[in-house]
Amino acid sequence: MLTGARQTGKTTLTQSIEPARAYFTLDDVGVLDQAERNPDSLLATHSVLLDEVQRAPQILLAVKRAVDSRRRAGDFILTGSANLLRMKQAIFQTLETWCALDPQRRKLHYWRNRAGHEVDFILEEAGKLVALEIKASSQVTSSDAIGIRAFQDDLKRKASFVRGVVLHGDKVRPLDADVVALPWWGWMVQKSRTD
Repeated sequence: MLTGARQTGKTTLTQSIEPARAYFTLDDVGVLDQAERNPDSLLATHSVLLDEVQRAPQILLAVKRAVDSRRRAGDFILTGSANLLRMKQAIFQTLETWCALDPQRRKLHYWRNRAGHEVDFILEEAGKLVALEIKASSQVTSSDAIGIRAFQDDLKRKASFVRGVVLHGDKVRPLDADVVALPWWGWMVQKSRTD
């Protein structure tokens, strides 16, 4: 797996090593959909380059299964933005734990519409929804909440939407009327905690 900051040449480098290798980028909406619905199908071809794997962390489990069953080195080259991938995985694990505490009332979803707008996580508790988007950058703007706004617009029951949250590497600040930016390092701190 080759990780690093965005726009540093990871894809160009890996494609130049073996140009005949099958190439799939998770920036492509169709490929992303396939990675989420049937990740094993993307790995059926030998010698695969998967680009932007941080967009669908669940693909890593499919890669592990394929490597474990084939026992052949070099079948897969994965690229992704390291910080975002680690951050999304850590947040995903935290959210899975949150759901497990009350599985009858708490659910975790991913959302994407036909136009390609997406939200990393939709947290549902007792019918109320919070849209959660994760950004590695410390600089966020209201455009980072475009997926959250599209999700809100597509909702049939508007009252179920509680808030949109963009997790990022800086301070708490409002981005929109019902969207707030929060620091990803302390977003699930209990309200009772005082510092």
